[in-house]
Parts: sequence; C-alpha cells; structure tokens
Amino acid sequence: MNRLALVFLIIFLFPAAACVTKNIPVTETYYETQYRTESFVEVGQESRETLEIAWRRFGPLYFKELEWAQSGALSSLDGYQIDTDDKLNSRIALKLSKDPQTSLWGIMVINLTGFGPLPTFPSQSSTAYQKLIDGKMVYKPNPQEQAWVDTLNSLTQDQKRCLFFSASDKWTRQEINVDVTGMDEIAVITCIPPHWLVGTGPTIEKVELISCDGTRKQEPVPYEVEKQRTSIQTAKVPFWEIWKPNTQITNVSPGTTAALSSALIYGDDFSTADTNWPLVSKDGCESYLKDGEYHLSVDKSNWALWLYNTDAGKFSSSVIEVDAKFLNEPEGPECTTYGLIFGCQDEQNLYRFLISAEGKYLVGKRQDGAWTPFQSWTPSEYIEKGFSSNHLKVICLGSKIEVYDNGYRLCTISDHNFTDGYVGVIVDATEAGAHVAFDNLKISSVD
Repeated sequence: MNRLALVFLIIFLFPAAACVTKNIPVTETYYETQYRTESFVEVGQESRETLEIAWRRFGPLYFKELEWAQSGALSSLDGYQIDTDDKLNSRIALKLSKDPQTSLWGIMVINLTGFGPLPTFPSQSSTAYQKLIDGKMVYKPNPQEQAWVDTLNSLTQDQKRCLFFSASDKWTRQEINVDVTGMDEIAVITCIPPHWLVGTGPTIEKVELISCDGTRKQEPVPYEVEKQRTSIQTAKVPFWEIWKPNTQITNVSPGTTAALSSALIYGDDFSTADTNWPLVSKDGCESYLKDGEYHLSVDKSNWALWLYNTDAGKFSSSVIEVDAKFLNEPEGPECTTYGLIFGCQDEQNLYRFLISAEGKYLVGKRQDGAWTPFQSWTPSEYIEKGFSSNHLKVICLGSKIEVYDNGYRLCTISDHNFTDGYVGVIVDATEAGAHVAFDNLKISSVD
C-alpha cells in the first residue's frame, strides 16, 4: 500500500474511532412532596338577631370631641345583654337613620363585661343643672352627680372598654359595625342636641347581633422539598475524554405536581403603562403606576378604596396571588389595611381579604352595600408586620374559599353568594394617609 492510500484510510476510519462510550455520573435536582399539619378555622353560617334594650339611663354628659355639645346635649345610655360564648366571632350592627348627617350626633360603644349595668344617674338636687358662665351654659354637677360622671369617664377612657366612637361629621356610612366577640354586656351611648335646640329624629333605628359559628380543624397541607440524587448515564464522548477525570453535570428536572395543579391565565407585574387597571384621582384617593408597582393612596379618614379590572373578565375557580406592602401607614391599631377583592359583581357585592400592619387578618363580604365579616380581625404569626412585603393568596373552589399569607393557610370559608367575579385590590383606612403598593398579580386556573 502506498503512502497516499494509507493517509486516505486513516482519514476514513478516524470519525468512527473519534467517539467512545463512557458512563457519566449526573446529579439531578428533584422535588419531593411532603406534608405538614396546619390548623385552620372553618367558618359556618351567619345568624342575625335584633337586640332589645335591656336597660336605659339618661345623663347630663357630652363627649369632649363634640364642640356643639358644650352648650347643651342629651345623652342616652342603652344597655344590651348579648350571648357570644359559643360563637367564633360576633359583632353588633347599628343601623343608622336614613340620613344620619342631617342632625348632629356622637356615638360611643363600651364593653361592660364584668362591670354590669351602669348605675342610675342620681336625682338632681336644688343645685343648678347648668349655670351661665361667661355667657355660656356650662354643666356644674354636685358631688353625687360628679361621682356618676367620673365612673362613666373611667369606662369611656379605658382603651380596652371603649370599642368605638364617631361623630356625624366624621361618618359617611349608614351602618356601624363593632366587634363584640367574647362579650356579654355592652352599652351604646348616643349624644344629640336637645330637641328644643335642634329638631332631630332617632339616630339609631335598629341594633343587631351578628354571629358566626366555627369549627377548628387540622389538615395535612402539601409542600415541596428540594432534593438531589446521582444517576449514571451513558454518553458518547471524544476518545481523549477517557484520560480525563469524571466530571459532574447538573440537570434540574421539573418538580412533582402538588396536590393542587394550576395554570396561569392572567398576570400583571405593572411594569408598563399599558394596563387596564383603573387610574383615579378623586376625593383624596389616588391610584397610579410607579416603579413597576400599582399604588393606592387614601388621604381621607374612614374611607376605603377598592379597584378591579373589568377588562380581565370574571374568574370562577382560580388561584389569586399578589405581593403588597405599606409605604405609609397612619398611627393607630388596624387603622390601615390592604388586601384582595374577588368574586366582585360590582362595587356593592364582593369578597375581601385584608391584613393589617399589626399582623392581623380579616375575611368578609360586601352584599348590597353592607360589610359582613366571616372571620373578624384575627392575629397570625405568618403575617409580616409594619412595612414588610406580604404575599397574599386566595384559592376559590366553588363555594369554598381558602386564604393564605406568605404560603401559610389562615382559614377556610364556605359561602355560595359569588362563585365568580372580577378581581381587584383594596386599601381601607380609618385615619388619612394610607399608601400601599401592589405587584406581581397572578390568576391561575384550578384543575
């Protein structure tokens, strides 16, 4: 064989000899579904009961916050005995007159559990009930009357007993709701001008006790744990690799499917101006896009702002998630809250899931314009307090509603009123100056 033929033979045989078979160890990352036991409360049906006045007192008193009352006021103290021992949560609803701002009033609710009915105001002596001082009628009590007023003041100034106070110029709604869970006796104090000074009708038309039963349950909840394993794969490698040490190849494989599978059907990270979310600026309320977030700002006391995206359509069985954080939170307990609205039919009919800066949550609904809590304000160790971000999630499966914060289930609700609806966000502030940013809103279908 000549030299030229030998060169051609080597070139022809080289591709076949260039690769050899080699066993390669491969490290795979996989996910294993494990279970943890979590406690939750399953809220039952709501019951309503119209309350009758158990006792009534009249007294010469007014709240210092009411400037108009200093020249004369009438106050009635209505006592109610309530039974909330076997209830998960209870509240009273004070139904105000048709237009409560047509007259002046101040309303306070105090907890008398363990105290009992208020004493009767002492019979007035010959001492003047009111005296003219510097051109103003000023109440000057005698010692017996002063002792009665001091007793009442000690109750109204006790933060644990004073459950609610507002005046007609601060309140714009037709119903006052006050949490009375665990209480057995309360008093509603109403302060109005005398009828000979200002014509006025009844301020409170009806008082209802609204309660929900609940069952505390435990349930295994799936979660995924990342693990690794090594397997041997056969591969063809260049023949010179047989002289190299073994190398590891990391191959991340998809995780196992959790108990609840879902597929993303809508999402918005608010990173572009091309959005169908409402942008408003009216009555001290604003919504706008900034730094890839959807901002809601409320600069008005006792006011809530909730917005939803009708262009995204209505959603039924779905998983709803969003990240949210306070940017400015006024002082005071639970005075600013934020969260998700869902099952929204219109502004008067929807569900809401709220959390507060103090680490509490609430789940409820608005039906025909009236707010009703399923789960009243409840503390949870899983809620990040203050200005830290929280990841809110709601799972809707027909009439079953589960709410989560930062991956932990808080409670399960059963309600069949709104099984589908729009999705949105909400900020609710008692004091002016609430500012919350929302991001990474996702809605997934549930299989």
